[in-house]
Amino acid sequence: MTQMMNILNRKYLSALCGFTCLASTLLAAEVIQRDGWSFDRSQLTGSEAEVAAAIEDGLPNEFAGWMEYDFEVSDAGWYALYLRCGAPSWSHDVFVDGVTYVRLQGADPEDVVPNAPKDSVNFKEINVYLSEGMHTLRLQRNQFPANLPSLWELRPAEDAGDTVRVWADESRLLDTETKIKIKIEGGASFETSYDVYWEDLATGELTSIGTVQFPKASAPIIREAELSPPGEGFYTIRAKVNDALLTNADFKSGFFLVQEAKEKKTRELGFEFSALFRSGAVLQRDMELPVWGWATPDSKVTVELAGQKLSTQSQADGRWQVTFEPIAVGGPYELTATSGDKTLKCYNILMGDVWLLSGQSNLGGPLKSATGAVEYASEVDYPDVRITNNYPDDLVTDQHVLRHAYWNSAVFGGDVSKMYPWKAIHYAFGRDIHEALGVPVGLIDAGRGGTIISTWMSQEAHEALPSLRKIAEAYETNLDEAIYELDYLNKVEAEVLKWRKLKEAGKAKTKKPKLPTLYPPRNFPSKHYDQLIAPMAPFALKGILWYQGESDSPMAACYEERFKLMIQEWRELFDQPDLAFLYVQIAYGSGKHFTGPAGDYRQGELKEAQTAALDLPNTAMVVTDDLMTPEDDVHYLDKLPVGHRLARAALNTVYGKEVPYQGPTFREFKIEGDAIRVYFDHAKGLSYKGEVLNAFSIAGDDRQWHWADARIDGETVIVSSPEVPNPVAVRYSWSESTRGSQLINKHGLPTPVFRTDDWPKVTEGVDWVREY
Repeated sequence: MTQMMNILNRKYLSALCGFTCLASTLLAAEVIQRDGWSFDRSQLTGSEAEVAAAIEDGLPNEFAGWMEYDFEVSDAGWYALYLRCGAPSWSHDVFVDGVTYVRLQGADPEDVVPNAPKDSVNFKEINVYLSEGMHTLRLQRNQFPANLPSLWELRPAEDAGDTVRVWADESRLLDTETKIKIKIEGGASFETSYDVYWEDLATGELTSIGTVQFPKASAPIIREAELSPPGEGFYTIRAKVNDALLTNADFKSGFFLVQEAKEKKTRELGFEFSALFRSGAVLQRDMELPVWGWATPDSKVTVELAGQKLSTQSQADGRWQVTFEPIAVGGPYELTATSGDKTLKCYNILMGDVWLLSGQSNLGGPLKSATGAVEYASEVDYPDVRITNNYPDDLVTDQHVLRHAYWNSAVFGGDVSKMYPWKAIHYAFGRDIHEALGVPVGLIDAGRGGTIISTWMSQEAHEALPSLRKIAEAYETNLDEAIYELDYLNKVEAEVLKWRKLKEAGKAKTKKPKLPTLYPPRNFPSKHYDQLIAPMAPFALKGILWYQGESDSPMAACYEERFKLMIQEWRELFDQPDLAFLYVQIAYGSGKHFTGPAGDYRQGELKEAQTAALDLPNTAMVVTDDLMTPEDDVHYLDKLPVGHRLARAALNTVYGKEVPYQGPTFREFKIEGDAIRVYFDHAKGLSYKGEVLNAFSIAGDDRQWHWADARIDGETVIVSSPEVPNPVAVRYSWSESTRGSQLINKHGLPTPVFRTDDWPKVTEGVDWVREY
């Protein structure tokens, strides 16, 4: 099965004496070594003080980013790069003189040096040919937890396994009919020969490709090959010398995913309503009501609802729209549309209040798994409280439209399985609004986990705001460099190796490993705005509920302007300048994963940025830090109170009810000797949850933060610390850890994050942090 074109036309000629000769020649060169933290240039996430402290403490795993080194080679030749890192398997990048040698790959267990001394390198990374003179090495890690090396060495090549390099410049996602082009660089002081194979990572099976040879040479030679994959599967390319298999680091080819070619299904828009206009829908009462859909271009369409009958002409692209006069609360109604001899009908339509809920994963949390939710939802059914979920219609390829929606009523009859479409926050909010007002409530879920705010904003916003423009440019670069493809392949590798272990243990339930589905980048700029939000417009809404920000905390300093701009452009999109926008301050609290020091910056700065949106009219914020338990991670389970608090905010700010929704809110502070007194609004019945009031931190002129002692005095709190005899500033809940306590008022509502200082933010200048 010889497929390597012009590089497979020589017999294997190398001999043991040749390898001995090579070793004696190249081992004369020096070992080049640098401490990983004695770099020449860097770009690390974190403040200068934090980076300096990490270097001093020898903690290379604290930060993501890159470090770059200049070094000189006195003898040209092949070298093997060795690194010392906390976890060699974590994916990372290596660049030599600006050329990509490793992108998003990790070390295989066989590359790890056995029993490596503590202060030495512990795995081999790559082979590289270096000419005499100066060179630059860049080592890069792009995600938390970081894995930047604390030591690196370039060792002169010892054998044929150190004198070869493999790479592919094209996509590694193939079908069975596509060939892949690779390049192999070799050539040393003697002839070398490699037997090359496809390795199926699921089975370990090797399929021969052929033999590639290099003559004796004083400089590297590059061979090119075009290979046909052996069939469906997940592969890497391996090599043998003298029938001994080289390690992955010796012959580092990366991964290739081969699947059967499948024709992508598509559909044309026919005569249909836009996705949210379906039987069981709740539409917005007492407001002009746009209704739209698609039909044959330039055709007449007649639409009827609640005694109103309107006609229009579809446009050249088939889209049509009518706008009904406001309709009072009521129903059920029938919504119909007629064009020619075709009629569409939607039944059981209610007029009530419609709320859009969007953000990232903490907005969700299934109703059936939330604390106390099953019992709460089983008490009584609410047929007039309904929910639907937004999904893009991927089969319509020429424009962004939503997949047909299905509206589900909060009618469970005590059956937990019927709660599946419902989220705890959504249910608690909808139920409270319905009980308070007696009107139908429609909830549209459009949240997506792990998203940054950039993806919820328009392309125009990315062009208008400099910090967003940098995100857009960075993602375009990632696309050009196939970052998302490589990250996907890493996920596939993890799944395949997991399946292989199960198979070897006799526990695999399938004949083949289940491979993750390749999705476009989750956070591509404007992706969710284009796919989920813009296709809804101009659907009439009562308001928006928003819960997002965790993923933006490394970019907290930029969040304030981004968040305000997003609110404004969503209001413009729906043509409702005063559209209510209620949101949740992100929750970091007493969970077991939250152990940050006093004054820890990212989460505090993000929370503060969220509060700035209260400057905009018709906005309100609720606080949730108190809802975490020591067992929780960021996805805490006590989610019903979030919905209740959002409902309180809506009833007060949108519906004009005398319902308190704010916890104690910082107003001012005064320095009183060795303590600081903090004053609050909404502070009647000031108290706290937890055994000790310990969420405050305090600092003096040195700006070093210390956990503080705090005690309540009426409607104020007195904060002090023996470590800060001359305090100047206080922060509350600024750390990732709230240490288990929360300041509350008589309504049990917690205090938002605040600080009394205006010191520079340490996330300033961080416009974008790569995530895959």
